[in-house]
Amino acid sequence: MRILIDGRMLCRPKSGIGYYLENLLVALGEVDQANEYTVAYLPEGPEGPYRRFSYPNFHASLLWMPNKLSTRLFRDSSLPYQAMRRLNHTFDLVHEPAFEPLPRAPRSVVTIHDMILFRLADHFEPAFAARYQRRIRASVENASQVIAVSQSTRRDIIDILHVSPDKVHAIPLGVRREEFQLGVPEVEQNAELKRVGIMRPYLLSIGDLYRRKNNITLVRAFARLPAMLREAFQLVIAGAPKEREVLNELHTEIARSGLEGKVLIPGYVEESLRPLLIARAATLLYPSCHEGFGLPPLEAMTCGVPVICSDNTSIPEVVGGAGILIPHFTDPEAWVGPIEQVLTDQEFRATLVQAGRSRVQEFSWERTAIATLEVYALAAEGKTGR
Repeated sequence: MRILIDGRMLCRPKSGIGYYLENLLVALGEVDQANEYTVAYLPEGPEGPYRRFSYPNFHASLLWMPNKLSTRLFRDSSLPYQAMRRLNHTFDLVHEPAFEPLPRAPRSVVTIHDMILFRLADHFEPAFAARYQRRIRASVENASQVIAVSQSTRRDIIDILHVSPDKVHAIPLGVRREEFQLGVPEVEQNAELKRVGIMRPYLLSIGDLYRRKNNITLVRAFARLPAMLREAFQLVIAGAPKEREVLNELHTEIARSGLEGKVLIPGYVEESLRPLLIARAATLLYPSCHEGFGLPPLEAMTCGVPVICSDNTSIPEVVGGAGILIPHFTDPEAWVGPIEQVLTDQEFRATLVQAGRSRVQEFSWERTAIATLEVYALAAEGKTGR
C-alpha cells in the first residue's frame, strides 16, 4: 500500500502534534516494511527530521511553492487543497495527522488530538473558534476513518460531531524511554538547569501557556505551602507563552503573592532540554482543565517523577492509579496537601514512583504504530463507519 502523510508539522518547533507525528513515523518505520510511505513537507522546513526516517520504504516529497510568500501562507492552510490533490491519485491512502480537511475520499485517515475548540470555545476569539470548528468538522466528515488519541477525545468526537462510533478509533500515544535516560554527568545537568534559572529543587509544570493549562492555580497553591517548602523549592512553569494575557496574569499573581525569585517562567523549552527538566523535577504538576491526551504525566512517570494532576478529560486514562488525581483542580487548596505529602513523605513518594514506572509499561510508540496500521487497513478497504 502506498501511503501519503502530511509532514508539515515536522517543519515547525516541536509541539504536541509534531511530537506525535515524528514518533509515529519512526515507529511505523520500525514495525512496517511492507507499505511505502511518502512524507510531504514544505521547502522551508529543516531537513533534519527527515534524515532520521532512513527506512528503505520511506520517501520525502517536497510540496512545490512558487515563492516564499506562498510557502508562508500554505504553512497554515489546508495541505490537500492544492498540492495534495496533485499527489492524491498516486497513493492508496492519505493520513492527515493535524485535523486539516482532506478532500472527500474513500481511503483517508485523520487524527484528532482534542476537541478543546468545542469544549472550551469561550477560551478563544469567536471567529478563531468558529473557523477551526469548521475545519475539524470537515476533517472528520471527509475522512473515511478517524484516529483519536484518547477515549475521552473519541467520546467528544462522537458526541459533538454525531459520528458513528465505528468510524472513530482511540489510539493512545507512547513514550520514548531512551530519551529520558540522562547520559550526562550531574555537574553538567546542574549547569544546564542553572542556565534557565533553576537554582534549587523544583516543582514542574510543562506545556504551552494557555488559559486552560490552569497554571494560575499552581501559583496560588505554591503561595499556600509551608514557608519551609517555599524556601526549599522553586516552582517552574515552562512553556511557550501562547496567550500574552495569561503570561501577564501569572506575573501579576507572582508579584501579588510575594513569590518573585521563587516561581520561574523560562518560556519555551528546547527539545534537547525537556528530558532533563522533567527527569530532575521533584514532582510534576499538571493542573490542566482539558487535554486530548497529556504527554507530560507519562514522561514524568517514565523518569520516576511523582505526578499530581487534574482528574478530568483524558488525564486519568494516562495516569490511572499511579498518580494523585485532583477532582477540584481549580481550587488552590486542593493542591496544597498532595504537594506537601509528595515532598515530605518519602515512603508515599516511593510508592508513587514505583506505580508510575509500572504504569508506563502499558504505553509505547510501537503499540501506537501497530494500532494505526489497523486503521489504515480499514481505510484502505473503503470502510467509512457511516
